[in-house]
Amino acid sequence: AAPVASALANHFREVKDKRRMSEYQVDQYASNAKYATIAGVYEGAYGSIDEFLEGLDAIGLPQPRVFDGMQDDFMHSEDSQDAFTTSNYGGIETTPRTEWEF
Repeated sequence: AAPVASALANHFREVKDKRRMSEYQVDQYASNAKYATIAGVYEGAYGSIDEFLEGLDAIGLPQPRVFDGMQDDFMHSEDSQDAFTTSNYGGIETTPRTEWEF
């Protein structure tokens, strides 16, 4: 009887663990769903192994002064005047430049 009880206990423990993991995955999906309002937001784009091996030389180093880098990106990038519709506060049309100034 002891081996049967032990096997049942192990089985129910595994079922409980799988259920807990399933609930965690659902909760995780739900908490991230607000960020998935743009189609393809979770799709990553990866280069070739050769591109990976080029390292940062291929894309350049990040701006060491974060604030200045953000300001330059929002205010002076090629797309800083391109309009987009927000997904998180009323669906208004704005631009990166306007968002920075706000």
